[in-house]
Amino acid sequence: MKKCSSAICLLLLLLNFVSVSTGRAERAPEITDLSGSVIDENGKPISDAKVVLIYKSWPGGRYRQQSLSAKTNKEGKFTFEDLYKTGDKTAFLVTLVKGGYCLQSEYVFNGDGEKLKPFEFKLAIAKNLTGQLVDEYKMPLKNIVVFPAKRKTKAGEEFFYYFQSGSSIAKPTDANGKIDLSYYQATIQECPLM
Repeated sequence: MKKCSSAICLLLLLLNFVSVSTGRAERAPEITDLSGSVIDENGKPISDAKVVLIYKSWPGGRYRQQSLSAKTNKEGKFTFEDLYKTGDKTAFLVTLVKGGYCLQSEYVFNGDGEKLKPFEFKLAIAKNLTGQLVDEYKMPLKNIVVFPAKRKTKAGEEFFYYFQSGSSIAKPTDANGKIDLSYYQATIQECPLM
């Protein structure tokens, strides 16, 4: 059995621990938070806004989707603690719902598994959208649950919401078939309901 010199042994040991294929040191995966902040058009924090998160991951190559929710604090901030592991492929749909403000969402696909920077939302004040559902005989339809899945602005921006977490914006019609959807702008051209 041959003995290696201490310099060669040290070199072999270092090669086992350093990755040179990417040109940068590999970081150990860490469990990290997903966070963000919500302000109004004047830059003031919006507290008590509902934050709905659709978290997509592919553990072991299999697709997994979770629906989570949180509320913003007094400073308009939210956090989903210890949510995902860096280095893993993930995707996030973060949707903000607050009465009196337009629904807003952001979708991020994180294919490289990087640690994401905090989300930043600026919510516009909503004008109420009121409608009435009637049958073919013009009779009001009461207790019909309405779930608008997306909102589109005049500028073409689309904000959407997944059905499985829709209970926070789904609303039933009243006894006269009327419904108020305060998360959308007043005109159909501004916010068509899909």
